[in-house]
Amino acid sequence: MRTLIGIFGCVAGLTLCVSSANAGILYATQLNGTNGAIIDTDANTVIGTFTTTSLNQTGIAVGATLRAIPSNTNTPGSEYDLAGNVINTGIYSSAGFNSLYDGTTDGAYNYAVDHNGNGTQTVFRFDLNWANPTALFNTQNRSSGITYDANTNTLWTTESLNFGAPNGFVRQYDLAGNMISEFNKGTFSAYGLAWDGTDDTLWMSNSANNSLYQYQKDGTFLGSSNFGGQLFSYAFGLEFQSAVVSEPAALGLFGLGLVGLGLAARRRKVA
Repeated sequence: MRTLIGIFGCVAGLTLCVSSANAGILYATQLNGTNGAIIDTDANTVIGTFTTTSLNQTGIAVGATLRAIPSNTNTPGSEYDLAGNVINTGIYSSAGFNSLYDGTTDGAYNYAVDHNGNGTQTVFRFDLNWANPTALFNTQNRSSGITYDANTNTLWTTESLNFGAPNGFVRQYDLAGNMISEFNKGTFSAYGLAWDGTDDTLWMSNSANNSLYQYQKDGTFLGSSNFGGQLFSYAFGLEFQSAVVSEPAALGLFGLGLVGLGLAARRRKVA
């Protein structure tokens, strides 16, 4: 059974809270384009689309809103509501970075890896507005995709064995950079990575086609889907709405959380 983590996952006195408001809802943004998609992974369909305000807004962090930093310095990034409507245009800069192909958040900080430029194996921590980058640690190999796992307070990355190689690993690190686990993801190039807190699985995008791939965290392959052919190519920015959001935002979603608790849910393998 897929377990919905309800609003009652909040812990009194803490600033972080678990919300089920968008359980199973995945956000994707495009490299070399302006496409955005909102995907219901339970229903195996794209339920909404939006257009980013500029190209390459692939470093995404999804909490109470979607905050998208561009992969490079050519264009600015923007903030969107969870329906994809623009809230603040052009407010995020990726100055000093070349290819932030994916992003994630733990509710207190955002994280990304610069795939081709500054620190190809370095995980950077940003504030929630994608500013004040700090190098945290180096991954084992060249990295692209990154996602935060709220169940274990760890980061997962996709890594290639060498430059341009499609084969490689998905690796789990604690926030100090100690590697905890890894599995071989096979021979496709995975640039986007997202952790689904509703069933504790990992999703990743394939740069060679319009499909996403789902894995258990031990590396068991669960399947792939192109969502009825609705997903665009180069879906490098990939994140579920973060299971960890600020407490005021989570409380604002209280009614939705109650609705979510009343829904029957299931753990699903993609076709």
